[in-house]
Amino acid sequence: MATGVSAHAEDKTLLRAREGAAALMRGQYDKAVAAYDEALTAPEIADFIKASIYSDRGVAKWRMNQTKDAIEDFNKSIQLSAENAIVYNNRGNALMDLGHPDEAVKDFDRAVALSASYGAAYNNRGNAHVALGQYDAAFQDFRKAVELMPQSAVPFNGRGLAHEQLKRYHAAIRDLTRAVSIEAPRRSVINTGVSSRSRTSTRVGSRRLLIRSLSSLSRMLVFSRAMPICAPVAGS
Repeated sequence: MATGVSAHAEDKTLLRAREGAAALMRGQYDKAVAAYDEALTAPEIADFIKASIYSDRGVAKWRMNQTKDAIEDFNKSIQLSAENAIVYNNRGNALMDLGHPDEAVKDFDRAVALSASYGAAYNNRGNAHVALGQYDAAFQDFRKAVELMPQSAVPFNGRGLAHEQLKRYHAAIRDLTRAVSIEAPRRSVINTGVSSRSRTSTRVGSRRLLIRSLSSLSRMLVFSRAMPICAPVAGS
């Protein structure tokens, strides 16, 4: 009988966690947090399940600009399961929001150490290096992110900006143009002047408009979408 009760409690926990994930995907972050809160009330939850719930609740809180609370959830997730690259990536992004790029780099380091093919974490570490004025290191991270995510405009945008800071303007134009060509079909409102070929300075300036259009994508926060909750997905 006790086994049956335990199984029922676990099923209810997974159901609430699925509801939270669905709400998170729809952008209903308050509903996601409420569902995750209820899932965490179960008396007996396996640590790996609880870790995933804390991680995803942290994402929902981050989306609601409750950054410090999000970090607390990421911390709890890591305490329960220290080998999840996604949680380090997410906590790194939250630390960036709080103005701690040096600490964020450490989390992104851990993320890529756990998952060498984690393109999002390389991209995010590049952003942290940019915030620290470390443009050579940023370039290397964006280069790796481009290699791992060649169909994403985001790392091309980052690498282009790193090239610009390193005064490699033609390379900057090439990468920013590539970013525009990938992203423009998805964002019809973007007007970046990609056909301009008059002068290098004009071309770089026109493509700088892409920075704003990609700002919401510049830090690629990822959460586990696999249900039932299981081992975390490593990657972008």
